[in-house]
Amino acid sequence: MNEPNNQLRYYRELQGWSQQKVAEELNTDMKMVSKWERGIATPSPHYREKLCKLFGKNALELGLIKKTNPSSDYQANYTPSTTNHSDQISSKSITNPSLHFSFGNIETTWVVVDGDGTEEYKPENIHCHFIPEPDKLPDDLAARREQTQKQQEENRSQGKPFQWDGERYSLDNIIISRSPVEESMILDLWFRPSDYYTFLATNQSLKDKTIREKYLKSTDWQSPVKFFSNSFGISLVIITSDNYTLFTQRGKNLGSRPSEYNISVSEGLSKALDHKPHNQAPDIYHCASRGITEELGLHEPDDFQQADIILLSLGIDTLYSLWGLRGIAKVNRTIEEIIQNWKSGVKDKLENIQIHPVKFEPSNIIPFVFSHTPWTPSGLVCIYHALVHEYGRRTTEEAIKRYFQGQQLPVSKQLYTTDKP
Repeated sequence: MNEPNNQLRYYRELQGWSQQKVAEELNTDMKMVSKWERGIATPSPHYREKLCKLFGKNALELGLIKKTNPSSDYQANYTPSTTNHSDQISSKSITNPSLHFSFGNIETTWVVVDGDGTEEYKPENIHCHFIPEPDKLPDDLAARREQTQKQQEENRSQGKPFQWDGERYSLDNIIISRSPVEESMILDLWFRPSDYYTFLATNQSLKDKTIREKYLKSTDWQSPVKFFSNSFGISLVIITSDNYTLFTQRGKNLGSRPSEYNISVSEGLSKALDHKPHNQAPDIYHCASRGITEELGLHEPDDFQQADIILLSLGIDTLYSLWGLRGIAKVNRTIEEIIQNWKSGVKDKLENIQIHPVKFEPSNIIPFVFSHTPWTPSGLVCIYHALVHEYGRRTTEEAIKRYFQGQQLPVSKQLYTTDKP
């Protein structure tokens, strides 16, 4: 089956051009442009050059040539040297269409455990509890953690990219319930202390078939897996005062999902930074607020308030057993102001190598998603639930369907180019 060139189509629609308009600019016919977009034919070098000039993009950006080093199955530099790479699993090998979330034809390893984007968690209905005793790792996982720490210390001493340790939480238990009258979503979460090297040694070892078969063989993904729930994060689609959002491309040296496309803010719970004032239980909303500040340079109360953070769903990336809440945050800044913040420097700029401003409308968001790969699974579900919350499920699903039927979506004329930052 021919693979459609969604990138070429995206940049054409971004300009508001028809296939006929592109054909006229290139001195060819509309049927040929249609064949290029459907993947039936490939432009000759002559037309590749003309297309690049027309759109102001290179051949890779327009999907005219293929990447030689796709990163979807990237093996991070902290993997223990004893790992047998022939025993590594891929995302596709664990994807179950009846269990995992899909964005159009993009299958993911994300399982939505609670929430669908139509209803919000009220802040008072998310209850976090703390168990002070950490899990004691089995001998094989303890050895992996020791090796992980040794490898990172060696990387640092040799001037190589390295991961530093830090206090984290592990998720121990989840209770999902509803209020008696309104049936509002209620969430109780129990956490234990953990650290980042334990996360690298456990969660990031789940691409190893032997580890996965030993510890995860019978899991149903509706509750945390013991020893492998050392990550809990908050991901947010930011919506600006002029109705833009921004997508990011993660840094290549990050410990989780390097180089993949993601939503505006992703922040992991830190035991040192996010615990409540009078106990060690995590404060979910403090973590979300910190992420907005550290990744975008926005601050409470001038740029946003806690009430502007809306959490919509709970789920898990089953490839690495990464738990988290997904939602949106509406801020009192324009997209231009946020871009200037990011370019001037923000605390966690190292986490993202690029940002892409996009009008927050289905007709702009959906073409962008399908023309940029690979995506973090949590990012895709966050985008979907954000669109459902703001525009409704029917509108969102119809926009995705229209895109795949080849119907041109009415793209907003107020656009930034994706390389403007």
